[in-house]
Amino acid sequence: MGTLANGVRGLLAHPDQLARVTGGEVEWTAAIEEILRRYTSVSLLPAVFSTCDTEVAGVPVPEGEMLLLAYGAAALDPGAWQDPGAFDVGRDARGHLAFGHGPHLCLGAPLARLELAVALPRLFERFPALALDAEREAAGAASPVESWMMHHPKQLWVRPRGVAAGPHARP
Repeated sequence: MGTLANGVRGLLAHPDQLARVTGGEVEWTAAIEEILRRYTSVSLLPAVFSTCDTEVAGVPVPEGEMLLLAYGAAALDPGAWQDPGAFDVGRDARGHLAFGHGPHLCLGAPLARLELAVALPRLFERFPALALDAEREAAGAASPVESWMMHHPKQLWVRPRGVAAGPHARP
């Protein structure tokens, strides 16, 4: 569910990109790959240990050294992506590492893509005026979960665009 929350938040934070998808300029499948690239919910792999003395980017790594691989950072590599910090639903984002790679590819990747492909279009079809709740965002309601590995908001507060929080809105 973290990736779904990240996707909704990313699209609502970039209404121009949301309009490209909901308007049919860009396919949902392409938008989903960009969501996975830019807003992946798993940012660190579990710790691994070096099996021999080696070197990574000029830094010696002795045998037995614990390593944390921040593969979410690959989404921000300017050598791999043009303007990597930008959220662009029209980019060819295939090749991202949101689900790992090769023999370590996440077995749940097809299910996660299916969940996003079903939920996102339906959400924005049903609620076309959805917007982030700016008051709660400013108050820190979108603070991330406290985790070394995961990256997604604890809560995602939205409301219809142009509608203020009512007297019965929960904090």
